[in-house]
Parts: sequence; C-alpha cells; structure tokens
Amino acid sequence: MDNPQQSPKQINPADEAREKARKTAKSVGVSFWRAFKWCAVFSICACLVFFWQQWKSFGFSYPIDYNLFGTLGDFIGGILGTIIAFYSVYLLVRTFQNQIETNVSVTNTNESVIEANNSVIETNKKLVKQSELQIFDSRFNTLLNLYHKAVDSYRSNDDKFKGRACFEKYASDFKECGFSNHTEYKRRSIGALSEYMALYAKQRVELSVHFRMLYLISRLTAEEKMKESYRVTYAKSIRGQLSEGELLLLRYNCLSPYGSKMCQYVNQFNLLKHLPIMSLLEFSYWRKMVGDQDQISSLDQLALSFKQLMTKMLDIEGANRKEIEISSRYKIYIKVSENHDGFEVQLKKSKRKIKGGAIKRPVAEGAFDKINEDELATFMKEVLIEIFVYSNFFNFNGERHDIVSSEVEYDDADKISILSKVLRPGIALALAQRQVMPSMS
Repeated sequence: MDNPQQSPKQINPADEAREKARKTAKSVGVSFWRAFKWCAVFSICACLVFFWQQWKSFGFSYPIDYNLFGTLGDFIGGILGTIIAFYSVYLLVRTFQNQIETNVSVTNTNESVIEANNSVIETNKKLVKQSELQIFDSRFNTLLNLYHKAVDSYRSNDDKFKGRACFEKYASDFKECGFSNHTEYKRRSIGALSEYMALYAKQRVELSVHFRMLYLISRLTAEEKMKESYRVTYAKSIRGQLSEGELLLLRYNCLSPYGSKMCQYVNQFNLLKHLPIMSLLEFSYWRKMVGDQDQISSLDQLALSFKQLMTKMLDIEGANRKEIEISSRYKIYIKVSENHDGFEVQLKKSKRKIKGGAIKRPVAEGAFDKINEDELATFMKEVLIEIFVYSNFFNFNGERHDIVSSEVEYDDADKISILSKVLRPGIALALAQRQVMPSMS
C-alpha cells in the first residue's frame, strides 16, 4: 500500500533564485507599462478638457494658432516628462535593489551548493575509508586464520602432542634444556642463540611457516594506511595471540638471521611486552638460584613493571625520579637525567628481617633473599642489559654492553646498596619506538 504522506518536493536553491529573478523582472515590466498607460490616459484627458473649454469660442474658420498648440504641448510634455522621469528613476532604483537581492540570493545559493558538495565529498571519503578498512580487516582475518592453521600443524614425533600443545611443549623443553652457561652476558647470549638454532633446524618446517605468518600479519598492519588508533587496536590483537612460549621463541628468532626483518615490527608494536625475563636461557642461572616458581614469576612481574616505569619516565621531559617499593626491606630508586642520556637505579636492601607477625612477606622479597648478596650487582646489571640492549635487538641503544655498570655503593652490618647506571653521554636512551631519535632510526 502506498504511503499517504508523501514527502514534499525538494526545491533546488539555484532554481528558486532564478524564479525569483524572473518574477522581479516581470514585476518591473508590468509597472512600466502600467505607468505608460496612465500617462497616455492623462494626456488624452488634458487635451479633451482643453478642447471642451475652448469649444464655444473656437472658430473653425480661423487658421490654426501654432503658438497656442505649442504652449499646450510644452505644458503636457513638461508635466508628463517630469512624472515619467521621476518614475523611471524609481524603477531604476527598484531594479538595482532587486538585482542586489538576486545577487545575494545567488551567492548564498552557491555557497549552499558548495557546502553541500563538500559534505558529499567528505561522506564519500568516509565511505571509501570504511571500505578500505573492511578490505583490510578481511585480509587481516584471512592471515590470522592461516596463522592459527600454522600453529595447529605442529605434531610431536610420537603424535602425543598436537597443535598449540605441541608448540608449547617445544618451548618448554627449550627453556629447560639444561643451559648452564654463566660467562659474561654477551657470550651467554651467543650460546643461548645457538641452542635456538639447533631447535630451529630440528623443527624448521613448522617454525618457519609459523613465524612467516606472524611476520605477514605484522607487516600488513604496519604498512596499511589507516588511523593510528585502528592500527594500535590491530597490533594489540596480534599481541594478544602470543603465548609465553611464542614470546620466548619469537625473541630468539628475531636475534637469528631468520627473523631480522621481523625485528622492526616487534619493536613498533611492542610484541614482546609481556615476555617473562626469567624464562630466557641467559637467566637460567638466576632461575635455578631462586628455584620457587612463584618467586620466579614475581621477579618476571617486577622486571615488567620496572621497564614500563622507565619507559614512562623517558616520555616525560626533563629529569625525574621514581620509587618502587618491593617490600619494607627492598626498595628501588630510579632517576633519569635532564636530557635522558642516563639512568641511575639504586637497589637498597635491609639485611635485618623485621618480624611481621601473621603478615605474609611479599613473594618478591623471598626471591631477592635467595640471590647471593655479592651477586646482586651482577643480577641488576644483567636485567638492565637485557632491557636496554637485547629486548629491542640493538635498534634503540646500540650493541655495547658497557653502557651499563653496577657496583655495591656501600655495605655495613645492616644495609647494602647496589648502584646501577645506564649511560650514553649526549645520546638519549629509548625503550619504545616513539622515543627513538631521528639520528638513531
């Protein structure tokens, strides 16, 4: 059934302006002809009145007095000419006024048309961007499905583990491979990378496809033209797919020749943000020293918070100072220099244990207590080397380990203080892609 309430017909503003101008011109023309007719009537009536007054004494036998008729003509012409002149001026003024109004109306109409066209252009741009985002989302999800299929393709030799469970088994075995190298950190890192290369050679078919799909998803997200807020959302989606096992092997894969191209996307999207530092082979010595899994996890969380805090400090202009209270016995004081080219990290430990009654001591305190006091400086130094040098694959602060130093500042019967420094004189440090200086990019 037809809708009885029909929408009113839309009127084009330009057509409306033209119609108004036409009506104005018609009105002026009608007024002119009306004045002309009245002037003609007035002239005829004046002639009739003159002849009627002169009829009785008018002699038809006398010759025509041209002077008299000339005077009559001058009278009529003077009166009517003046009236017509004034009325013509009036009509001219009206014409100019109407022309001005018409021009203003046309200008407003043109502005309305331009505004409407701009609105249509903006709408079309939004539709194009929306279509492009939908196309990107379709491609992203296609690659994401292929990535999940790559993870599902893992199979153990005895076919006992499949898919992600099998991959996590490989990652767990790699983490607990018995790596016991405790030389200086650089040599230890080279040894850990050799362990990964052996794993990669053994599981090359699955690992190569797995990390290749992760690389393609990351590159697609990085190179697509879109709002940065959308890019951040998709990057978080990628990061949310990664388990701790994937983070561990992805870190070593980026340090290997096979993952060199992936490094830029890992840094750009901070994909290793939640990597447990104590799961690294380089920290297996410290992991064995602590032993308890809950205490190891507490050190992982502390290192993560530690890095996040220092990253935020680098986002703030000028020097600033922060404090992390691990417990009543352990505190960390962090200070960044004015031009951000140096950090001072001071770990203060009170040897005397204060009885807390029924209050349970923080888990991280127990973890620090298990690290020998004479090795605390080494532990803090290696944590800072991993954060500033290796976690970004040497792209932010270079490859040199000597930018980090650590020493016991003082030691008495009750307290010990470890002072660690990260220093690159004249060159700002960075812990995030946004903080990298142009000269370092």
